[in-house]
Amino acid sequence: MAARKLFSWIVRFGMAYCVISILTLPFLNSLWLGELPVLALIQVPKVEPAHFAREKIVMPAIRALGLSGGSFSPDYIAARPYGLLLVYLVPAAAVVGYALICKKAGWTRKEKVVCAAALGLLVIDYVWTMIFARGPGVTVY
Repeated sequence: MAARKLFSWIVRFGMAYCVISILTLPFLNSLWLGELPVLALIQVPKVEPAHFAREKIVMPAIRALGLSGGSFSPDYIAARPYGLLLVYLVPAAAVVGYALICKKAGWTRKEKVVCAAALGLLVIDYVWTMIFARGPGVTVY
């Protein structure tokens, strides 16, 4: 029962983060504090691990699979969606873990809705990030 409650809080926190991220992504270039784009700071928890995954996991995999374009730039561009996707697999795994715990203990309608909504928000946040994170004025990923 404690694991179920812990996963519930983790999933709900992740959902709140996704909602905030989705709502602020189109406005990354709108609010600046000196040279700092304030709304871009909200994206840091996902884009920094995505940069790491892109450079340390995806790009070596591209080279190992023989899909390399021969230089850094084409590989870096090609690795962009996959690096971010790897980061999104972590919260998705938490949602699936929560779903498995709930299913084993007996689903409630509310838990089914929370799991579906969480996965939906993750998909929307991923797509929104891919669309808006390379906007004019500010590029966060």
